[in-house]
Amino acid sequence: MRPDLKRKAERAKALQRKVGELRSAGEHFAALKVEKKFLELRLEIVSEVTKEIGMRRSVPIRDVIEEVDSEPPRPRQATGIRALDLQLANWRDRQRGIPGGFELGNFIQIAGNRGSGKTSFLMKILTNISTFQRVVWFDFEMGKRRVVEKLKPFKFNPDNLYYYSGSRDVHEIIDEIKLHYADGARHFVIDSTMKLTVRGVHDRLERFSEISRLLSELCADLGINVYIINQMSQSSVREGELSLKHGNDAEYNADFIFYLLAIKKQDERGEIERDEYGQVVYDETKRILRCAKNRQDDHLFTIEITRSEIFGPKTIEYIYEYEQE
Repeated sequence: MRPDLKRKAERAKALQRKVGELRSAGEHFAALKVEKKFLELRLEIVSEVTKEIGMRRSVPIRDVIEEVDSEPPRPRQATGIRALDLQLANWRDRQRGIPGGFELGNFIQIAGNRGSGKTSFLMKILTNISTFQRVVWFDFEMGKRRVVEKLKPFKFNPDNLYYYSGSRDVHEIIDEIKLHYADGARHFVIDSTMKLTVRGVHDRLERFSEISRLLSELCADLGINVYIINQMSQSSVREGELSLKHGNDAEYNADFIFYLLAIKKQDERGEIERDEYGQVVYDETKRILRCAKNRQDDHLFTIEITRSEIFGPKTIEYIYEYEQE
């Protein structure tokens, strides 16, 4: 990151804090003046990051080989869910039981059926990352009060966790990501795809296609990770298959696709348990997590994650794992 760009980003962050302080003190006119400076600087930073991306040109493959050979091994950011981190290790470490994580540059889709705990699963990941580095959380589902309540079971660094609940337009979100990128952030969480909009696009299928394309390109261009919650298609839920809602483009653009699935409880005869209203009863102590796409190293897997892996306690329960055929 260019030092001058990082300094601008730090100055923008300070101006943004000042706006909040002035508004809290009732000095609205002064807040507007500072906010104008912040918005001007924000636009300048976003334009510079966009310009840097656009200036990249074709280079001889020899230069690419030399660059890759000279790079140190890419670090992997642990999720804090040991069963998952063991599967996200490279092949050699996985055989030795050494946990890994996500490399940078990945667009990560997390889907699941209703009530499977997608938000809690993602909160575990983002709070764990915040203990090491900055995470920006785009929340369009819960709101501030529920967010604060949901954070209580998790350990996190409040200085490294940034919260955003502003515009839902994907272009505005991308600009916000570029601003934080200039200040050193590399991990961004969006909850959820279903709440995002695209300026000038009204067709649902086209909208979701454009969202996945833009975010996927941004991850590759900036070398960042975007973790986003999606939904499973209703037809796949009915037919017992796994696919993302509104489709093929979202699946194609993703570097990782995870499905988090609730497990139906069975009685002693192996039949599905139902409550007094005839509704299926689910096992709330664990979930199935299936990695259906992995561009990082092509390793696909299915694991069970216990509730204690997400919320505690400190002692991690034994987790049964098996390879996906």
